[in-house]
Amino acid sequence: TGLPIKWPAGTIQIKIMLGDSKTLIDGSNYNTSARTAAESWNTILGSAQFQAELATGTPGSNNRTNELAFSAKIFGKDFDSETLAVTTGFSIGNERSEADIIFNTAYNWDSYRGNTRSSGGALLVDVQRVALHELGHVLGLDHPDQASPTQSVSAIMNSRVGNLYELTTDDTTGAQSLYGPPGIPTNDAFANSTPITLTSGNSTNLKGHNTNA
Repeated sequence: TGLPIKWPAGTIQIKIMLGDSKTLIDGSNYNTSARTAAESWNTILGSAQFQAELATGTPGSNNRTNELAFSAKIFGKDFDSETLAVTTGFSIGNERSEADIIFNTAYNWDSYRGNTRSSGGALLVDVQRVALHELGHVLGLDHPDQASPTQSVSAIMNSRVGNLYELTTDDTTGAQSLYGPPGIPTNDAFANSTPITLTSGNSTNLKGHNTNA
């Protein structure tokens, strides 16, 4: 249809099954670190919100449940070389119906802020920034550098993990193009309408959101 594939308005329930038995560098555990990533997206989203449940179990594909879990394989398939995590997705028409995030157990995972770190000469992967990236895929975002050999855009959605660990303007703009910003538009009533000043040629370009209007 030419329309983006996204979630219907409301809550996006996710079941986080990464584990809580290990205390990580920042004092969190895998479950709570990933939940913080979901909450970061919630602060900039309008018509949809992640609702996280901390749980145990084994994820299943195409079971109408959105699950985050560690595994050595992606529902029986091998990870590509150097892939930290994969988001799978299902949709009905233009509506997303399920998305699962599988974190690759071949890597050493922790949770910390700041520049990427190493342990024993290998990358120490921050589960929170990877969850933040993958949850962007759950929302429907792709890599801004998909067709480029270099990462020229400052975004958590870049295809390769780096020193970024928070959402950037590019990430926010992309998500809000799908779900709008939080809150009700300030000019929601005619009494609060905003005058439009036309430029030369009696035309102008405007950008706005009617989310929650």
